[in-house]
Amino acid sequence: MDLLRYTIKSMWFFIAAIIFAGLVGLFLPQMNKHQSYQESITELETEIKDGEESLKQLHVKQERFRTEKRFVEHVAHEVGMVKPGEILFKIQEPSN
Repeated sequence: MDLLRYTIKSMWFFIAAIIFAGLVGLFLPQMNKHQSYQESITELETEIKDGEESLKQLHVKQERFRTEKRFVEHVAHEVGMVKPGEILFKIQEPSN
């Protein structure tokens, strides 16, 4: 009788272990996929924040272009533009 109870308990334990292993086998790939999605979401949120910051800086520059004549002249000089009558000097560093 004790052997029968022991065998039945062992069988239930074995069945439970198989069910548990099956559930782990089903959910583990989904958990890995979920983690991968979460990492992608985090990366995309970082990209969005960086884009928003760049956009904010561009809006500031755009406003400066609209309102500050000296800023426009400065940027124009940086890209090599000159006013009529101005002379552009370019200084080159000696190469070694």
